[in-house]
Amino acid sequence: MTRTRSRLEEALAEGQDFWVPEIDGIVAGVLTLRPNFIDKLFLAPQWQGLGIGSALITKSKALFPDHLELHCAQQNYLACRFYERHHFIAHQHSVYAPMGVADIIYRWNGS
Repeated sequence: MTRTRSRLEEALAEGQDFWVPEIDGIVAGVLTLRPNFIDKLFLAPQWQGLGIGSALITKSKALFPDHLELHCAQQNYLACRFYERHHFIAHQHSVYAPMGVADIIYRWNGS
């Protein structure tokens, strides 16, 4: 929780837009967004599959209708499938050197 909080504080300090969906007063996840880039999109497992993530993607697309990018760990198959269902296309593959994690840069090219 401390690491998550510090990452969110950094996002706010950078001037990113920030949404925290709640259900009955319980935080379900977070979205941080900078121009044309989804920086963080996370939903707690118990809130996945209920349309919250789709609503956050729809909000992001409405704010940046020309295009959006995001990075996703290649081994996060469920997230990759989620973004692909929302018409994001794998634009580039890379490796995040400090951790050796394969990364996919996804791009949505507008409506």
